[in-house]
Amino acid sequence: MVVAALAGLVAGALSMAAGEYVSVSSQSDTEAADLAREQMELATQPEHELAELASIYVSRGLSPALATQVAVELTAHDALGAHARDELGIHDLTRARPVQAALASAAAFAVGAGLPVLFVFVASAEILTPVVFGSTIVALGGLGMLAAHLGGAPLWRGAARVTFWGAIAMVSTALIGKLAAAMGRSPRLLPCPPVLLQLGAGRRGINSNLPGVWHQRFAGYRIRVVVRNDVVSRIGEIHGGRW
Repeated sequence: MVVAALAGLVAGALSMAAGEYVSVSSQSDTEAADLAREQMELATQPEHELAELASIYVSRGLSPALATQVAVELTAHDALGAHARDELGIHDLTRARPVQAALASAAAFAVGAGLPVLFVFVASAEILTPVVFGSTIVALGGLGMLAAHLGGAPLWRGAARVTFWGAIAMVSTALIGKLAAAMGRSPRLLPCPPVLLQLGAGRRGINSNLPGVWHQRFAGYRIRVVVRNDVVSRIGEIHGGRW
């Protein structure tokens, strides 16, 4: 359980970091392409770009004369910066930074996953599942309330949203895990050949109608066999081949 918990924490953090890096890198590439195109237009069409910048300020409420004056002065100071900020919506404080985004995403995942992983170390196996589930629900509610508080939103709405979708994700994951485990445990049942019943009973010294488990070579294959009510279940083959 400890190994699985730590592996899940590391894998989740790395997955979040990789996804965030790829996503923000795409945004960064788009911003760089927009700035390059704007730089070329400023070099080849300065009058058009000045008029475009002035029209932006007019749309924001300035008079045409004042808008033209502001556009001229900002163009003289930093033409590309003015167009990046007011035309493209690209600001220095909000520029895409892939590495920073990846590290922040990985750290946030690791911190969030730290509480359930901690309980894996301290809780006994008998109560581990409900303890991890309950502690995660409480942590989700607390983080939802904290995010709502920082954003000035209603606390309980934020907590309910995060808790609900977190619970849905956990229940879905648990159901898929149980389904996969059940499919992995389900043996393939076949009619038991009488020769196997007799050989198995002879090796174990039991009645062939009683359950038995043994390794037996059959048709050139060594097979681990389980007999339940005259039915043989192939559990696993040691030397390959098909039953």
